[in-house]
Amino acid sequence: MWSSSRRPVDERLIPYHYFLVEAAETERRLPKAINLTLKTLWPETASERNIDYKPERTVVTLCKATNKKVDAHSRALELVINSIADPTDWRIVWAVAQSAALRERRPKFKKLAHKFKGMGGSYPKGWRGLKKRYEEALLSILYAQQYKRSSKFPKVAG
Repeated sequence: MWSSSRRPVDERLIPYHYFLVEAAETERRLPKAINLTLKTLWPETASERNIDYKPERTVVTLCKATNKKVDAHSRALELVINSIADPTDWRIVWAVAQSAALRERRPKFKKLAHKFKGMGGSYPKGWRGLKKRYEEALLSILYAQQYKRSSKFPKVAG
């Protein structure tokens, strides 16, 4: 997903990026909260006898999310919320993960920077700043996980 010329500063960030992208893919596979097709029900009518309104080919859809993927999705959300202090960084991390979901290439940093530019506040103005801020947020997740592992079994003095 990361090309060789656009690798992150720290190689330890790549597994966290992939974990967040998988969580974003799972979110896309979840059922929609509101079914918009229920609002527009039309009776099936044919104006001419020989016209068929069925699609010519089979529509390919996403598979439903499995239980393990949904659990990993909730763990990813907890990881982001508990490890990153700034809500702006939460939005940046999740937006980058969503833009990289179900794609073979890297996230769309330029498109996201254009989107965040209009929001003002503490959002970065350019795509380089957005990428730097994303990598800093991933570093804070990494450091929070390392601290959590090291403080799990505190050393007893004496």
